[in-house]
Amino acid sequence: MMGAVDQDAYGKNGVLREADYFNKQREFEVWMMEQKKIHDTGGMPKWETKQYFREYMEDFNTCTLPHDKYIDLEKWEMAEFHRKKASEAKRRASGDALSMREDEMEMNLKKRRAREAANAKFDNLVKASITGSKRENMQSQDLLRAKMQNAYKHGDMETVKRIEKRLEPDEMEGWR
Repeated sequence: MMGAVDQDAYGKNGVLREADYFNKQREFEVWMMEQKKIHDTGGMPKWETKQYFREYMEDFNTCTLPHDKYIDLEKWEMAEFHRKKASEAKRRASGDALSMREDEMEMNLKKRRAREAANAKFDNLVKASITGSKRENMQSQDLLRAKMQNAYKHGDMETVKRIEKRLEPDEMEGWR
């Protein structure tokens, strides 16, 4: 016959009791999402949540949780952060080229910036080529189009035809 187990020393991570629910709530919710595939513990009846927490407690106390993050999520997140930070620093220190994905993103960004610069340059050239009289002419054409639309809405076809005739392009010599 085996001896009695000291319940206070049970489990290498300590003993979890039902009263510890609020202390281990984040770890429990992560365990529920990843192990039980239940994402909304808030909408679950209280008795069912307690039943799942008892199962989590049993795994915690018997050290059979599948991952350390279910034991101490904050500690695991910090360790993961430091691990990623160290690997990034090591990669940068070794002088390795950026990953292909980063290279591709950087190249696309350069292309987009060059395209935007070319478009801006073209826009500036167009704006510079438009003289004051051309600008006024374009504004008057816009005004005539608005008047034509208004006349069309009111059924004044005579005014529409007259404005259409004014908006027709002038014939240029040598284009026939």
